[in-house]
Amino acid sequence: MAPKHALTTGLAILVLSCTTAALRMPDPVLAVGDEVQTREAIIKGMAIRGWVVEDEQPGRVLARFERRRHTAKVWIDYTGRQIKFYYAGSENLQCMPEGDSCSSIHRVYNTWTKNLAIDIAKQIDQQRLQLPPPRQE
Repeated sequence: MAPKHALTTGLAILVLSCTTAALRMPDPVLAVGDEVQTREAIIKGMAIRGWVVEDEQPGRVLARFERRRHTAKVWIDYTGRQIKFYYAGSENLQCMPEGDSCSSIHRVYNTWTKNLAIDIAKQIDQQRLQLPPPRQE
């Protein structure tokens, strides 16, 4: 019986190691130059894949995404110049705690947050296209 138990434990460790990765937050995104427009781009970008606002403070949005029994949370800090992403929590995503964050997490968390940053960046680009050209003096 002992060899069978060792095999089962070994397989469980292998499966867990295949589904987890180091926590990687997306790189900052350059903003539009106006906090109101930046916030609007963040909210629109979040909505594309079903992220919702869980909490909001001036210059900061707590975004939440749920899929089946899994939950991902991200703090999105913004100014008129840039948008930064920070781990805010997760449920059922195999977070290995390290301080206020995780040393590793299910790799899908990294994918979800990367896609969130891409969607927000696309909204920022859309807003840039709508800005009036600079005045010539």
